[in-house]
Amino acid sequence: MLLELQDENRPWTVWFVRIINNRGGRLHLRYITNDNDDEEEEEDSNSSLLDI
Repeated sequence: MLLELQDENRPWTVWFVRIINNRGGRLHLRYITNDNDDEEEEEDSNSSLLDI
């Protein structure tokens, strides 16, 4: 599933992320970029459903 992740301080800035895993509301996210078709773990992030 793809999501738009919006910056809290700059709401006009968004990133596209893919949900890799969901464990108890903790999301393992991977940024999607145009310049890199290979999805790498270096671009991964974690977020909680409470943060979103």
